[in-house]
Amino acid sequence: MQKYIYNLCSWILGTIPIQVKQSDDVGRNPIDNFAWAISRAGKKKGVFVAFSYSKGAFEEVARAKQNNGIDLKLLTIDDMLKAEFNPMEMF
Repeated sequence: MQKYIYNLCSWILGTIPIQVKQSDDVGRNPIDNFAWAISRAGKKKGVFVAFSYSKGAFEEVARAKQNNGIDLKLLTIDDMLKAEFNPMEMF
């Protein structure tokens, strides 16, 4: 598992923005802020990692994709700990 986390970080650093929150029930606002930061950086993809997300977070991901063409992936720690998790297949 540690290998995949290392690969994820190696792959994303310098290429795809990542934000990690040690929080449960991350809502719409942090996702919206991250989407705007991605847009300002001239990127079109990003990864957000947290313990869990609210319904509003998933709605914001859909809105960012539809309105701005930004592809956000919401990962949980549980997702990353699954044996079949492969960061190279995220996008």
